[in-house]
Amino acid sequence: MTKKLFLPILVLIVSSLSTTAVYAASAEDYLNSGNKKFMSRDYSGAIADFTKAIQLSPRNAKAYSSRSNVEYFIKDYSAALKDDNKVIELTPKDPEAYVSRGSTKDGLKDYAGAIKDYTKAIELDPEQDIAYNARGADKSRLGDKKGAMSDFNKAIDLNPKFERAYYNRGFARSKLGDFKGAVADWNKAIELDPLNKKELEPRINAAKSKLKK
Repeated sequence: MTKKLFLPILVLIVSSLSTTAVYAASAEDYLNSGNKKFMSRDYSGAIADFTKAIQLSPRNAKAYSSRSNVEYFIKDYSAALKDDNKVIELTPKDPEAYVSRGSTKDGLKDYAGAIKDYTKAIELDPEQDIAYNARGADKSRLGDKKGAMSDFNKAIDLNPKFERAYYNRGFARSKLGDFKGAVADWNKAIELDPLNKKELEPRINAAKSKLKK
């Protein structure tokens, strides 16, 4: 009699554990599916999959971050910001989360807010070359030319092959009247990424003509 009573209880426990395992696996499956859909440019499908992953695992920072990346890519910055906020709520010590939110705020043209996020990322990880470069770009947009130069210099110190930092520093130097430095930086940006040549070559020629005056 005892064994007969125990059997349904055991089945119930096993069934419960099995269901939990399936739900955990399903959240990961939706993440994987969402990533594949994003790569195949099915952006609405990717968002739907990441949303399903969030429904199954509401504290999954990766799911919010993944959905934010797609929203940012399709320029739905308001939606991306909400997801970035959630990622930071779940992982407040992750510097990448602040870099992501800073990028979203750039999309919203909230450059002062973006600078605060990049600064927080740098506080958490002083080796954040991407945060220095992005912060420098925003400082330049807000007219802080010397602050921008300082950040671009730091980004390049941390990563001497950071093409975008040379690209940006070239513009900062040009604004400061340092045309020789601008030419050097733009040439370096072309060396690191030849795709820059079409855009930067005319600027280099214009800067060189100013040097001759």
